[in-house]
Amino acid sequence: NLNVDPGPFSLTNVPVVSGSGEVNLVVRDLRGVQTVITQKYYVSPRLLAPGLSDFSLDAGRLRRNFGNPDSGYGSRFAAAAYRYGLTAGLTGEGRIEAQKERQAAGLEAAGLIGTLAATHAAVAWSRGNNDGRSAASSGGRYLLALERSAPGGGNGSLQQEHFDAGFRQFGDLGFEARPRDRTQAQTSISLSRLALGVSYTRQTTWEGDNFQLLAVNVGTRILDRVFVNLYANKRLGAQGGWSAGLSFIVPLEKQRSIVGTSSRDDGGRSTTAVQASQSTPVGPGVGWRLRASDQAQQRAQAGVILNSSVGQFQAEANAGSGSNALRIGASGSVGWLAGLPFATRRIDHGAFAVVKVADLPGVPVYRSNQVVAATNDKGLALVTGLLPYQANKLTIDPNELPFNMEIQDVEERVTPYARSGVLVDFQVRRTRNALVVINQSNGAAVPMGAMVTIAPGSQSFVIGKRGEAYLTGLNDTNDLLVKWKDGRCKLTVKVSPDLATEPRIGPLTCITEK
Repeated sequence: NLNVDPGPFSLTNVPVVSGSGEVNLVVRDLRGVQTVITQKYYVSPRLLAPGLSDFSLDAGRLRRNFGNPDSGYGSRFAAAAYRYGLTAGLTGEGRIEAQKERQAAGLEAAGLIGTLAATHAAVAWSRGNNDGRSAASSGGRYLLALERSAPGGGNGSLQQEHFDAGFRQFGDLGFEARPRDRTQAQTSISLSRLALGVSYTRQTTWEGDNFQLLAVNVGTRILDRVFVNLYANKRLGAQGGWSAGLSFIVPLEKQRSIVGTSSRDDGGRSTTAVQASQSTPVGPGVGWRLRASDQAQQRAQAGVILNSSVGQFQAEANAGSGSNALRIGASGSVGWLAGLPFATRRIDHGAFAVVKVADLPGVPVYRSNQVVAATNDKGLALVTGLLPYQANKLTIDPNELPFNMEIQDVEERVTPYARSGVLVDFQVRRTRNALVVINQSNGAAVPMGAMVTIAPGSQSFVIGKRGEAYLTGLNDTNDLLVKWKDGRCKLTVKVSPDLATEPRIGPLTCITEK
């Protein structure tokens, strides 16, 4: 529930899913009268909020003949892209690409058609040749697309592209087939326990090729825990050809599953395989897979992935006719922020944070209420997996902090850029607090309601029952002045450096002053 002031009000950061949807707002006034306001919406990941922008800069050398003995690097390149949210329903983007042999630039606009669908259009132009051998050329590329997504089904998209004869795509070596027109269309619907999808692809080239493919996919659930999927692909036109397949998916506990597949094409070639696997967790943990097949070159396969705090390690093996192989790899990221050098799993397009909790070691750090890290001996912790351009909630639990800490905040929300880090400094400082029991010179407790002042200073504390006063900000030696209606007294309180083991002091005798 949220209380708002009288008059117009606005709600921000309302959780919605991408695509088409509906928000129901229940408003209850002081009389208890309840009103339901329904608002339809359409959200597309292509759009940015008004005034929000993002950009990317890339530079390097193009990889050639990857995986071959003569692999190497080709020409240098640089590319830049910039996006800006013009309105709530319109985002613009520009991109430039530069090579010695080729230059290109393009513009794109993405927008909404009310609450029905999203659309985007793009135009690009290139000039030059890529490899220094083919003839120089120039031309444009034009794209128009329409897409709709709805949580309950009824999804679909339609995209049409045209390429001029002289347009060269990024990374084109100059001798590949040049696309001319490309059409892509797909739709999917859900009917009770049945999911149906249909897609169509057509591409023509300036060399005279005409490729068309129609694909149908049907999925359902049987026996409550078994998912069945059937697909069929048909190549249209003079060349023809088809393929079809059936798969069974059985999910198990602990992110494990068993999958069986069987496929066949018009040439009589068939493949049957069974695979058992465990998904790799987002955080530290192990994922694995075991696969057996009737393919001669892939009789047996196995793989394992280990996610650790310093990186990801993986190993894969294949056994088959003339294709026995073993591959071992490792990946990760290294960095330094706020005095914390770190090695971790690949950050890629995500973001990370360095969390500081005073100088306290072993303090758990929570991301979205899940423990993701613990502070080191300097009170620093690395938190990865943050979502860029979104509010990420990081928290600590005050019950897990030592007794002698003064806590100002235990929750922070950070919105980092992609592939970047932020420092989150929780306002926690070490202090010495104690429950001090004070008696008068005659042995009776100081009256309840008396005031205690620590000298030097002006901060006062109230004495409760049995002469007890909870004092904060204590030093090694503290001079206390106690006052009440009919009297006053003084005493000196000494505390140990480690007050966490001595939270209660006294009873102490307060010397009466006249």
